[in-house]
Amino acid sequence: MRKFAGMIVLAAGILGNLGAAPIQSVDVFTPGKENALLLFHRRDNSQIRNFPVSGNPITVDRADAPEAAYFDCQANPARNVPEFTRATFRSRVFLPPGHPVRSFNLRLIDADDEVFQFSATPPQGDGKWHEIAFAVDASRPEAGHWGGGAKADGKLTMPVRFRGVTGDFAGKTGTFGIGGIRCDVLDSNAPVSPELRTGSGTPIHVLKAGEEEKLSLFLRNPRPRRMAGTLKWNLVGVRGELLGESTETVDLAPAEEKSFALPRPSAFGVYKLNVELCDKDPAVRPFRREMRFAYLIPAGPTQGRAEGFVFGVCSNPQRYSAEIQRKEAMAAGWCGVKALRSDVGWDRVQPAEGRWEFGFFDQLTDIFGAYGIELMPIYSYCAGWAVAKGWKPLNPDFFHRARPDYDHWRTFVGTFAARYRGKIRFAEIWNEPDLYMFANFPEDEYVRMLETAYDEIKRVAPELQVFCGGFACLPGQSGRAGNPRVMPAVIRSGKYDIFAFHGHGLFGGYRDQIERLPSYGNRKPWYANETAVSSMVCGEEIQAQTLFRKLIYSWAKGALGYNWYDLRNDGFDPANNEHNFGMLTHDFYPKPVYAAYNALANLFQGGTFLRECRIGKDLHGYLFRDREGNMLLAAWSDTGDDRILPLAISGVTGHAEKIDLYGNRKPLAATDKVVTFEVGSEPATLRVSGQSEAFKVAGALIHPVGGLEVVPGESAALEFAVFNPGSTPRKFQLGFALPDGISAEWNRKTFELAAGKTEIVRLPVQTDAGFRSAPGRQKELTLFLDDESFRYRIDSVARIPKQGYHQEPDFVLDAAGQVYAQVPNSPETAHLFWKGTQDLSAKVWMGRDGEALLLKVEVLDDRHEQPYSGEEVWKGDNIQFAFLLPGQNERWEIGLTRLKSGNGEVHVWQTPRRFDPVRTAAEITLETSRDENSHTTGYEARIPFKAIGLTDQAGRDGFRFNLLVNDNDGFGRESFIAIGPGIGESKDPSRYPVVKF
Repeated sequence: MRKFAGMIVLAAGILGNLGAAPIQSVDVFTPGKENALLLFHRRDNSQIRNFPVSGNPITVDRADAPEAAYFDCQANPARNVPEFTRATFRSRVFLPPGHPVRSFNLRLIDADDEVFQFSATPPQGDGKWHEIAFAVDASRPEAGHWGGGAKADGKLTMPVRFRGVTGDFAGKTGTFGIGGIRCDVLDSNAPVSPELRTGSGTPIHVLKAGEEEKLSLFLRNPRPRRMAGTLKWNLVGVRGELLGESTETVDLAPAEEKSFALPRPSAFGVYKLNVELCDKDPAVRPFRREMRFAYLIPAGPTQGRAEGFVFGVCSNPQRYSAEIQRKEAMAAGWCGVKALRSDVGWDRVQPAEGRWEFGFFDQLTDIFGAYGIELMPIYSYCAGWAVAKGWKPLNPDFFHRARPDYDHWRTFVGTFAARYRGKIRFAEIWNEPDLYMFANFPEDEYVRMLETAYDEIKRVAPELQVFCGGFACLPGQSGRAGNPRVMPAVIRSGKYDIFAFHGHGLFGGYRDQIERLPSYGNRKPWYANETAVSSMVCGEEIQAQTLFRKLIYSWAKGALGYNWYDLRNDGFDPANNEHNFGMLTHDFYPKPVYAAYNALANLFQGGTFLRECRIGKDLHGYLFRDREGNMLLAAWSDTGDDRILPLAISGVTGHAEKIDLYGNRKPLAATDKVVTFEVGSEPATLRVSGQSEAFKVAGALIHPVGGLEVVPGESAALEFAVFNPGSTPRKFQLGFALPDGISAEWNRKTFELAAGKTEIVRLPVQTDAGFRSAPGRQKELTLFLDDESFRYRIDSVARIPKQGYHQEPDFVLDAAGQVYAQVPNSPETAHLFWKGTQDLSAKVWMGRDGEALLLKVEVLDDRHEQPYSGEEVWKGDNIQFAFLLPGQNERWEIGLTRLKSGNGEVHVWQTPRRFDPVRTAAEITLETSRDENSHTTGYEARIPFKAIGLTDQAGRDGFRFNLLVNDNDGFGRESFIAIGPGIGESKDPSRYPVVKF
C-alpha cells in the first residue's frame, strides 16, 4: 500500500456538522444493489485473491487473506458522482470489537483517470454502525493521488466517479463491515439541468396518448444562490420537421421552480427536444442536450404469459440497481414486451460451492412480473470456483469463457430449475456457443453440457422448454471468432426442445441465413432469441425498419418468438457498436426502434400468421389476422432505395387503412372495391376491418419498366406501366418533377384506361452532359398519380472514356449504406465495425486504351492485411469486381490483390462458358501500391478486350458492372464496401450499375 502525505481525517461523531444542507444527495453505492469486487493485496500491491461480493453489508474478513496488507472494495463498474465543487462523502461502516482496519480510504477517479485517495481513521470497534465522512474540495483535494498521465494536476476534474473504498490492516484477525456510501453535494458549478416531463411516462420519457397537456420542460434551481440566464429550445417532429421553438429569460431564486409548456405532438413516434440553458455566471458552463420522447398508445403492460408468438427483448438488468430495474421493466412493459432474455449469472446465484443466493433473481422475477413480463434465463457463465480441472482455452486469442466441471454444472442447472419451476417456462443452455469469446472449449464438451443440462432439467421440471445456446450465425460465417463445428454437433445430439438462432445485422444478411438454416438438419421449432442491428451501423431509422422486417419475417418463417437485442444502449459512445443496439438510450430516452416495437405489438401481438403474399420482385408481403379478426398485410421493398410502389388491393369491402412504422393510421378510400397501398423501403401495414371476403393483391398501379437509367448528354425515354385493376374504366392524371440536369418534352398527362388493362407511358427526356447520379449519390424524380406522389431514384450510366480516365472518379464508396458487416456481433468484435471513411472507403475510375479496359481503384484503409492468395484472397484486403456483358450467358467475377509480399495477383472466380479463368487471369496485368503514411492502397489493372470477350458494340450498348473492397484488419474478413448491391451479399447482376463506352 502506498504512503500518502497531506491527508485529512474526518470521522462522524468527532467533527459533527460538516457544513450547510446539501443541494443534492445521491447514494453512489449500495451493497446488495450494485456489483462490487473485493480484492486483497500484499504490501507491494500484488494481488492475493479477488471475488465478487453481493451482501449488505459487505464483510471484509481477515481469514480470507491473512497475509494481505490491505483490501480494495471496488464498485464494478465505477459509479458516476454528481458534479461538485464541494461535497461530503459519507460511508457507513460496521465496527465489531477488535476490527482489523487502521485506515479507511475513499477512492475517486476524475475525468483524466487521475485517482484520488482520501483517508480517515475509524473509531475503536463497539459492535455498532458508524458514519465516516470525507470532506472533498474539488480544487484543493487533500488526498493522495496518482495516474492521469500528462493531464494529472492534483485537482478533481469533472466528471468524477466513485471507484470504491480500501482499508489498511493492522490486526491479523477480525472482520469489518462496509455499508452504503452517499455523496452530499454542497456546492456546484454544474449547469442546472432542465427536466423533460411527459406525465405518467416521465421516468422513461414516453408521452401516453391522452396526456398531451402534461408535456413540459421543468426547471428547478437547486443551488444555494440565485440562478439567472437564458433558456432556448426547439422541438423536432418524427420526420424531422420543426414543430416549435422559443427563447425564455430565466431568473430563479434558490429552490424556485418553473415549467414551460411544449407544443403538443400529433403523430406517433419519437420527437427530439434540443435544449440550451446559458447561465449568466461565467463559472457555470452552458447546458446543451438533445432530449427525446416517444408519443404513442402503449401496447402494454398486459398481464399473463404471452400466447402464441412471443414478443421479447434482451437485457441484463442484474447489473443495475433496483431503481434501474424498475425503469427497465416499465419501458419494456409499456411497449408490449412479454419476455425478457437475461443471463442467470452463475457466480451471483452460487458464489461458492454449496452457497446459494437467489435474492437478486427473485427480485428480477418480481419486478418484471409486475409488468406481465416472464424471464427467459440463460444458464451462463461458469463461476470461477466451478471451472473444470485441466481446462485450457481452445483458442487462446480470445477472452477465456471456461468450461465448467460437469458435476458442478448439473447441480447448478438442476437447483435453479427446481427453484423457479412454475415461474419460468424456458431455459437456454449457454449463449452463442459457436463463438470462442463465450464458449472457449470444443464442441463435444458443449454438447455434453447441453445433454447434462437437458436431462437434469427434465428430471426436476419436465414441462420446462430447453433452448440450445443461441447461435451467433451459420457455421463458417464468424471467421476466426468462431467454431463452425458446434452447430452441426448440437443438431446431431438433438438434446433440446427449441433451436435458438441470432443472426445480428441488417435484414438482407439475416434473411439469407434463415433461408439456409434448414439445410443444417434442424427439425425442431426455432426461436429468434437475440437479433438486431446497431444504429451505429445503419442509423436509427434503418434500425427501426430492421426490427419490423426481422420480426415479421421470423414469424412468417415459423419462429416461436423474437427477442430484440437489446432494451437499452450499453453506454454513450457513438462509435462503439455495443453502445447502440438499444431501443432506448442508456439514460432512458427512446429511439425510433422503441416506437416501432410498440406499434408492432399493438398491431400484431396475439395475432396469427396466415401466408406469404407474392407481391412482386424485391417486395415482401405477409398476411396476418389480428387478435380481433381483422386482416393485416405487412409489406416492404428490398430495392435498396426510396422508391414507392403503389399496390392495387382489390376486393376490399371493409374499412381499409395504412399504418406506418410508428402506428400512425391513414384511411384508404376504396374505388370500385380497390384501394391503393403504397409499399416502400419503410415497412408499413395494410389493415382491413369488417372484411366479408378475401382481398387480393391485384398488382402495381404504376411502376417503372426496367431501370430508370439515363446517359449524360443524351436523350432517353423513361417508361412506366399504368394498370387499372378495377371493373370499370378509370381516368388517370399523371405528372413528373425531374431533378436538375434532366428536361422532358411534357410533364403532365391525362388519359383513360379500360378495366383490367395496362398502358405503357413513355416520358422522353434529355440529360445534360454534366449530370451524375451514381450509387450513394442518386438523384430522384417525383411522379404524381392523381392525388398521390412517389419518388424514384434515377441512375446515370457511367461513360468509359476512349483514352485514359476521367479526372473525377466514376464511383465513390464512402457511405454507411454501402458497407456490409461480416463479423458476428459481440463485445470482442465491436472495434471491427465500420466507423467512417478513414476505416474503409474507395474511389473507382474506369477507362480504355484502345485494346483494353482500364480499372483504377484507390482504397483508404487504416490497415492492409492480406495473408491469403489464390481463391481465398477475398478473405483479406482486396478488390472484387463483377460484370455481365451483352450476349454472354454468365457474369464475370475477378479479384485484384496486393499480396503480403507486395506483389500483385489476379484471380478469376467466375467466367462465362468457353472462357478459361487461369488464362484470363494471366492476360490481365496489375500494378499495386501501398502508402502507410496516407493509409492508401492503389490498384490499377489492364484487362484486354479479347480476354473477356468485350466487343466495341457491347461497350456502346452498355453492360452492368459492380465492385467491392474487402476489409481485413487481422481478425478475418470483417466487412466489405460495395458500389451497389448484388455482388457481395448476393449474386444479382440486375442490380449492378450500367457503364458504356
